[in-house]
Amino acid sequence: MLNIIQSNRMEALQARFHALLKVNPLTSPFKKEIVLVQSPGMSQWLKIGLSEHLGIAAQVDFPLPSSFIWQLYQQLLPDVPSESPYNKANLAWKLFAILPNCIDEPLYLPLKTYLDGDSEGQKTFALCEKIADVYDQYLMYRPNWIATWEQGIDELDDVDVGIAPWQPDLWRKLVAHSKELGQSQYHRANMQDKLLAALDKMDANLLPERISLFGISAIASSQLEVFQAIAKKTQVFLFFFNPSEHYWGDTLDEKTAAKIAAKYAKRPQLQALEDSAKNPDHEYFFIGNPLLSSWGKLGRDYFEQLLQLDAQWLDGFDNEFDQSLLSQIQSEIYQLAFKGESLTPDKEWFINDEGKLPIQADDTSIVLSDCHTPLREVERLHDYLLNLFNENKALTPKDIIVMMPDVGTYSPYIEAVFGGAEGRRFIPYALADLAIEQEKPVLSSFASLADLPYSRFGVSDILDLLQVTQIAEKFNLEAHEYEQIGFWLERVGVKWGLDAAHKDSFGLPAIDLNTWQHGLNRLLLGVAQRDEQLPFSGIYSADEVEGMALNTLNKLIEFIDVLARYKAKLQADAPLNEKAEILKELLSDVYSDEGEQSWDLLVLQKVLDTLIKHYDNGDYQQAVSQRIVSYLVKQGIQEKGVGQRFLVGQVNFCTLMPMRAVPFKVVCMLGLNDADYPRTVQPIGFDLVPFSKRQKGDRSRKLDDRYLFLEAILSARENLYISYIGRSCFDNQPRMPSTLVSELLEYIARSFEFADQDTHLKLPEALINYQHLQPFNPAYYLTTNKEGNKSQTDDEQKANKQLATQLHSYNPVWMPTQAVNPEPQKALSVQPESSVELTQFIRSICQPHESFYQQSLGLRLPQFNDIAKDEEPFSLDALRRYFYLDEILEASIQELPLNKAQIMQRGELPQAHVGDLVFESMQHRVDALAGQVKAHIQGDEALPVEVNIKIANTTLEGWLNHIYGQKQVFYRTASIKAKDVIRGFVHHLAAQIMGQPVETLILGLDKQISFSPLSEDDARKYLNDWFSLYETLLTRPVAFFPVSGYEYIKTDKDMVKASNKFAPQYIGIGEGENPYIRLTIKSLKDCEEEFIKWSELLLSPLVELAQEADHANA
Repeated sequence: MLNIIQSNRMEALQARFHALLKVNPLTSPFKKEIVLVQSPGMSQWLKIGLSEHLGIAAQVDFPLPSSFIWQLYQQLLPDVPSESPYNKANLAWKLFAILPNCIDEPLYLPLKTYLDGDSEGQKTFALCEKIADVYDQYLMYRPNWIATWEQGIDELDDVDVGIAPWQPDLWRKLVAHSKELGQSQYHRANMQDKLLAALDKMDANLLPERISLFGISAIASSQLEVFQAIAKKTQVFLFFFNPSEHYWGDTLDEKTAAKIAAKYAKRPQLQALEDSAKNPDHEYFFIGNPLLSSWGKLGRDYFEQLLQLDAQWLDGFDNEFDQSLLSQIQSEIYQLAFKGESLTPDKEWFINDEGKLPIQADDTSIVLSDCHTPLREVERLHDYLLNLFNENKALTPKDIIVMMPDVGTYSPYIEAVFGGAEGRRFIPYALADLAIEQEKPVLSSFASLADLPYSRFGVSDILDLLQVTQIAEKFNLEAHEYEQIGFWLERVGVKWGLDAAHKDSFGLPAIDLNTWQHGLNRLLLGVAQRDEQLPFSGIYSADEVEGMALNTLNKLIEFIDVLARYKAKLQADAPLNEKAEILKELLSDVYSDEGEQSWDLLVLQKVLDTLIKHYDNGDYQQAVSQRIVSYLVKQGIQEKGVGQRFLVGQVNFCTLMPMRAVPFKVVCMLGLNDADYPRTVQPIGFDLVPFSKRQKGDRSRKLDDRYLFLEAILSARENLYISYIGRSCFDNQPRMPSTLVSELLEYIARSFEFADQDTHLKLPEALINYQHLQPFNPAYYLTTNKEGNKSQTDDEQKANKQLATQLHSYNPVWMPTQAVNPEPQKALSVQPESSVELTQFIRSICQPHESFYQQSLGLRLPQFNDIAKDEEPFSLDALRRYFYLDEILEASIQELPLNKAQIMQRGELPQAHVGDLVFESMQHRVDALAGQVKAHIQGDEALPVEVNIKIANTTLEGWLNHIYGQKQVFYRTASIKAKDVIRGFVHHLAAQIMGQPVETLILGLDKQISFSPLSEDDARKYLNDWFSLYETLLTRPVAFFPVSGYEYIKTDKDMVKASNKFAPQYIGIGEGENPYIRLTIKSLKDCEEEFIKWSELLLSPLVELAQEADHANA
């Protein structure tokens, strides 16, 4: 007997289900209760319910309908295999075997042009998967087509096969191929009738005593036929979630209604009468409830399918609804009503403004949040939930579900916001449906290992592999060793490529530089010989590895060897079973299988076993390229990850999936943006189903998603929360929410109004909270006005209070603990130490801000140096270039030869001839300067002079190391900057005071500056001024900026030019962009007065005394 139990509440269905099991238990406790569900979430919910009501949930199986039917096939028909040879994966391999042989036939021309130039078969395989997918749909939803084709007839009644004329022929070839392989010829299309016949004859005792179908909202007609047949032999209970108590199989959505009306308006009355005589159903149609008729098409088809069955119907409707907006909407849908009028045929009623239903002004059962970014959506949700917990003490985390079109996009934000909340703000949460590679680094690392033959062996990729726990354990690598390895590889310039030959395979010059082979050779040689200038068979050693660190290097080399070995092994094409065996060896060679992670390795073993299965069952036995294998491994890993951890006593975050209409007190939906939901699936161009007449039970992603939204709204018991990205975070331009959200808002505006007529609030705007872009906006931290101003009306106060609670943020990070009253800044009282190093003194006065923050406050800002890890150098950055110029200059002054080969091998200069050119140009750049320096020094030895100068209570100590005879000479392989001049000048003063009347020269690549000897008194006077700067800069940030100040004095006090140096308008990095300066000052305008004072005091004398000369004139 087929019993259909319908209700508009899942709980009512669940209660009926419990009563059924309690009142009519099965005859023997050893028999199993069979409950068919469409998703693991539903079975989980039923199990929890059973154990709560019956005390135990045991001996209950929850198969999927299709797998249950396949079991029936196996039970009732002779020699049916445990897995259909016609399932998607098996079809794909068979197609892959036969498609290349028939691709040249004229019928297959469109496929041939598509596959042109596919050497490794990856494109062909992907196409075969798509074709398999389409055939799989036909088997399920259009079995009659398959039957027609197998009889040798190409043409179909309800669709033009000319869209893809090769399909019937390919199907017949496929069947022939599978006959040759000796596989079972059964598939869903040809077994259906046999199964129905067998069911008719069979003994009822072989079937389970009772079969229940629970929470299924769409099913193929062929499957329904089977259950109807089973119902003749045994008890079948179908628990049907029906949104409305009335018959709604003939409701039309307003769009279709308008189309029909327009059609009649255009045609004369007569024709309309003829039409209605032909098909009488057209004449009477009504809209009922606009939401149900617009979103419920999927459920409506299912409802219609069920009505055609011979069944006994039981009603379990629950018509208790309270007055909240959410409940009223549910009640309207339930009564198939609009504005409280059930089943109204009056068309005007849907348009006019009469009879709107009243709701309270403080109704928060439906709340929408309009945000700027996904992160703000999640932050907002967190505050909203805290607010609910705060107001409703009975609410627990397990009463809340949060759904979104794709959990993957939101998972990092959820981890950050929900995982980062501490103390009382922490809400327990669980993420279901994450793609498995997001959860398990082991699995995604294996996907990249399967891709080894095509890998560039980039440094960062290889280092990423070493960070996977199981791989590190296998090679005994400790965390600190990992850091060490990264440092070495950077030092010897390893970028990508195993060796020159590997680079050659990418069609690039076979140069050893920057490859693993070259870098590791240099490190190994460095262990054997320390001298970096002495080559051994053309290799220069890198003296980096010392003592016990040799072990670490060994582990690295072993790892690279293993990878190189498997790269070679996997390179060649081979049959599936061989490929899988190699990958299994790889598993055991690269991953450690101890520890709690070994389960993940089992997942990988299973993925590889499916590859072997296709070889063993004969689907495909030729050699395949590694590209296809690596594609299949990636795919296998992704498939293994759906639907875990659903409903576990925490706030559930999950993907919007069909048949998840489990009731929750609070249902939240995030990310309902225009393009993201309803989700669009790229249609397959040669799929004939969309071109044929739609049949009941056909699946469509769009309709699924619409019905899903309806189910979600109906399964919320107390609160419905919807958020979307309603404005752009770049320019605040409005963005559209999903059409479903817009429909809901429009419906609310048409059906409801506030009970209080005088309120200034309007629907639906009153339900939408427009969020601010930043979480620290002051609006989130307003306090509600307790006693209320006399000037405010009660209504305003109510509205304000509501806004404050709705928008309140509980995140203390942005909340100042006490009131912020800016205090006037006081200088610190810091005295200079009794003795200061001369170099330290000069460094401080050249960088006054850094010195203040680092020395007086002990604050160091982090430095970010991003190196392009995986690209070989194509040019030198400024700093590296400076080091090389310096090295070349020193060699030139000392007249020592430079070892160019050794310099090239460091792997920092560009490769090949470009490197030579860069090197030569640097040598030329330095030539003139080297000549100058030699001329001034003229073979004099530098005599160090001790410095010991007392100023106030401080002694400056240090050495003057650059005095050659009567000259003090400083040189730099760069153009002369303000700081060089200051450094030279202070050294000049120190020399004069120490009784060395020398001339000081500062030589740069562009010019030279010289200071003539001074009297000791003048020198002391100038040095005291500089010391006063030093004293001040220890106590507060001083507005002295050497670069801008020097510019200001040199250009006759032109403030515009000084500001331009501080913050350039277009190009270059200004002095003001130094992070330490930015802590205190945004622009020179802020401290103009003090800036001018210091610049004039310190830099005017310096500019006056300095004598500049270009090299040409010197």
